[in-house]
Amino acid sequence: MQVLKKTYFKMYEKDLAIVLKGELSGDFERLMFYCLQAAEEEFNEEYHTEEKAEEDANAFYKAGQG
Repeated sequence: MQVLKKTYFKMYEKDLAIVLKGELSGDFERLMFYCLQAAEEEFNEEYHTEEKAEEDANAFYKAGQG
Protein backbone atom coordinates (compact mmCIF):
# COMPACT_ATOMS: atom_id res chain seq x y z
CA MET A 1 0.00 0.00 0.00
CA GLN A 2 2.89 2.33 0.74
CA VAL A 3 4.28 1.76 -2.76
CA LEU A 4 0.89 2.60 -4.27
CA LYS A 5 0.61 5.84 -2.30
CA LYS A 6 4.18 6.91 -3.11
CA THR A 7 3.78 6.07 -6.80
CA TYR A 8 0.51 7.99 -7.00
CA PHE A 9 2.15 11.02 -5.39
CA LYS A 10 5.12 10.85 -7.78
CA MET A 11 2.82 10.64 -10.80
CA TYR A 12 0.20 13.24 -9.84
CA GLU A 13 1.82 15.27 -7.02
CA LYS A 14 -1.33 14.70 -4.94
CA ASP A 15 -2.02 12.68 -1.82
CA LEU A 16 -4.12 9.64 -2.76
CA ALA A 17 -6.07 9.69 0.51
CA ILE A 18 -7.11 13.30 -0.01
CA VAL A 19 -8.14 12.65 -3.61
CA LEU A 20 -10.22 9.62 -2.60
CA LYS A 21 -11.84 11.51 0.26
CA GLY A 22 -13.15 14.00 -2.27
CA GLU A 23 -14.39 11.30 -4.62
CA LEU A 24 -15.92 8.74 -2.23
CA SER A 25 -18.42 8.71 0.60
CA GLY A 26 -20.05 6.46 3.15
CA ASP A 27 -18.93 2.94 3.93
CA PHE A 28 -16.80 2.63 0.79
CA GLU A 29 -14.89 5.79 1.70
CA ARG A 30 -14.28 4.38 5.18
CA LEU A 31 -13.13 1.03 3.74
CA MET A 32 -10.68 2.71 1.37
CA PHE A 33 -9.38 4.97 4.15
CA TYR A 34 -8.70 1.94 6.37
CA CYS A 35 -7.02 0.12 3.49
CA LEU A 36 -4.71 3.06 2.89
CA GLN A 37 -3.66 2.97 6.54
CA ALA A 38 -3.19 -0.80 6.70
CA ALA A 39 0.18 -2.28 7.45
CA GLU A 40 1.54 -4.49 4.71
CA GLU A 41 1.29 -8.19 5.46
CA GLU A 42 4.22 -10.45 4.65
CA PHE A 43 3.55 -12.81 1.76
CA ASN A 44 2.90 -16.38 2.85
CA GLU A 45 2.48 -18.69 -0.14
CA GLU A 46 0.62 -21.25 1.98
CA TYR A 47 -1.98 -18.65 3.02
CA HIS A 48 -2.06 -16.27 0.04
CA THR A 49 -3.39 -18.65 -2.56
CA GLU A 50 -5.62 -18.15 -5.57
CA GLU A 51 -8.41 -19.93 -3.70
CA LYS A 52 -8.04 -17.55 -0.74
CA ALA A 53 -8.16 -14.55 -3.07
CA GLU A 54 -11.37 -15.86 -4.64
CA GLU A 55 -12.86 -16.53 -1.20
CA ASP A 56 -12.02 -12.99 -0.07
CA ALA A 57 -13.40 -11.47 -3.27
CA ASN A 58 -16.68 -13.36 -2.82
CA ALA A 59 -16.91 -12.23 0.81
CA PHE A 60 -16.40 -8.58 -0.20
CA TYR A 61 -18.99 -8.96 -2.97
CA LYS A 62 -21.57 -10.48 -0.62
CA ALA A 63 -20.91 -7.82 2.01
CA GLY A 64 -21.49 -5.12 -0.58
CA GLN A 65 -24.85 -6.59 -1.60
CA GLY A 66 -26.45 -5.83 1.80
